Amino acid sequence: MAGLACLAAFSALAWQMRAQERYAIRVHLEEIATNIRFNLSDRVQDNLDAMERMAGRWTRAGGMSEESWRQEAAAFTADQPELQAIQWANPDYHLAWVEPLAGNERVLGLDILFEPYRAQAVRQAVEHRRTNSSAAIDLIQGGSGFLTYFPLFVGERFDGLLVGVFNIDTLVETSVPADYFRSAALVVQEAGRDVDTHGTAARTDIVSRRTVELPGSVWALEVYPTQALFADEYSRTPLAVFLIGLIVSAGLAAGLHALRVGQIREQQLSEEREAAVEALERGQQRIELGVRGSAAGFWDWDIAKDELYHSPRLVRLLGGPEEPVVSTSATFAGRLHP
Repeated sequence: MAGLACLAAFSALAWQMRAQERYAIRVHLEEIATNIRFNLSDRVQDNLDAMERMAGRWTRAGGMSEESWRQEAAAFTADQPELQAIQWANPDYHLAWVEPLAGNERVLGLDILFEPYRAQAVRQAVEHRRTNSSAAIDLIQGGSGFLTYFPLFVGERFDGLLVGVFNIDTLVETSVPADYFRSAALVVQEAGRDVDTHGTAARTDIVSRRTVELPGSVWALEVYPTQALFADEYSRTPLAVFLIGLIVSAGLAAGLHALRVGQIREQQLSEEREAAVEALERGQQRIELGVRGSAAGFWDWDIAKDELYHSPRLVRLLGGPEEPVVSTSATFAGRLHP
């Protein structure tokens, strides 16, 4: 029982140490998730603010020439890698201008109302005269992304829309420091569907969740620990404590067992000593009896006939009559050692 109690104590200590390490992982993961959420939100908002300013300049100027528009759009996309393209859709909802044009030629003339979910986002933006965004989509240019729509009104005249084409994967990469993905794996979801992933999760039962709001959509962020984070936070100390406890418990159990065996052996030896002493005392009494009896001596011993002639005193000590007795050596020995 003492060995088991010792092992239980060391096991509890090792478990507590491991629990502290798991708590440290959760705290670290919560910190990373919070930073990712703020970084993504800030990056998206910076892009939206910049494009709203561009739309405002269009509105105040009563429109823009294609050359001026391209210069501004080119400068903006060059500074924002996640902004794959800026487009202008004319009042008929067809894409007339695209910057950069290289790699985006296929979208020229595209009807931005050709898909129901895009059409809904466009109509809401125009109807409410405010920025709106589409759900995550597979971009015609390639990759997964989303579109933001900025309605243009000159007075009451609808002058088309500015359309921002954002690549989600690039947005995450430019928003989140690269070293975060050493410790954390990120899954971006929209309406329960994965739209982007970064890193490889070591476990999925430990997760930190955050949300990022977009105009017209909400992203759910799930952040999981990677193997590197476990390697950073987990130590071998809990295992060492458990092994030490195992060794100490085994040693304690072995020591107690040896002590118990020794006690049993000591008791056996004590009983054997007592029995030997009693036997010795009985032998000594018989020897003393023989010595006292031999004080009178034998009268005679005829070896050829094996006849002993005892003195009356010896016979009396051996429990016989007081007169001389003639017996054999075997009879005499039987009386001495019954």
